Amino acid sequence: MPSVRFTRRTLLASAGVFMLAGPIARGAVRHYPGRPVTIVVPFPPGGLTDELGRLIADQLSAQTKQSFIVENKPGAGTLLAAQQVAHSKPDGYTLMVATTTTLSISPTLYKHTKFKPDQLTGVAMC
Repeated sequence: MPSVRFTRRTLLASAGVFMLAGPIARGAVRHYPGRPVTIVVPFPPGGLTDELGRLIADQLSAQTKQSFIVENKPGAGTLLAAQQVAHSKPDGYTLMVATTTTLSISPTLYKHTKFKPDQLTGVAMC
């Protein structure tokens, strides 16, 4: 079983590199990240999505020597977290571990949400 965990960690570390490449490739910030980055997870601590967010945060922190802080924001079928990220400053310092629930299911079920999925910009797929 340890080899499975190692493989998953390696895969997630690679995903973290692509996650970081989005803001740098666009030239949004020359020395990204210049301050701590928040990664919003739309589920409570302890689940698979939370673990994914924490593994990515750890890898990015190690690679960039900057803090990546995981903030769990469960509720409303992931809409609370998505709303927070969609309305944050689009500077690459607030990221989200989005799911199909966030991007397609919840916006379809709830017509009057305070954000639209196209307000979020994808930077990596895991």
